[in-house]
Amino acid sequence: MTPAETFVGNLTGAVEAFQKDLTQEESVQALFVTPAGELLFVMSAYALPPETVAFEGFDAEGSRTLSLVPLSAAHLTLKVVPNDDDEAAPRRLGFLTSRDRYTPDAIEP
Repeated sequence: MTPAETFVGNLTGAVEAFQKDLTQEESVQALFVTPAGELLFVMSAYALPPETVAFEGFDAEGSRTLSLVPLSAAHLTLKVVPNDDDEAAPRRLGFLTSRDRYTPDAIEP
């Protein structure tokens, strides 16, 4: 396993542990600050071996964004936010590390 793949695997465990005790009234967001200083709402993260991680999601304006990050600079901030819609299921990040399950329809600013 490459260092990038190990990072993404560790990220999966950290996300699962972070959100396991959330209530139905809480959702989770994964945030990354790009080198340009823009906020990226991460929808998926995947390894590009040997030492690059890709964060894919949308920016504050809702534009689809892909940031290719050297492993030494890879980091995410996980944030609990109130669930906006009482009827909708709270957002969980179980899809976070699966590039195959990413679709543009999943992106909502």
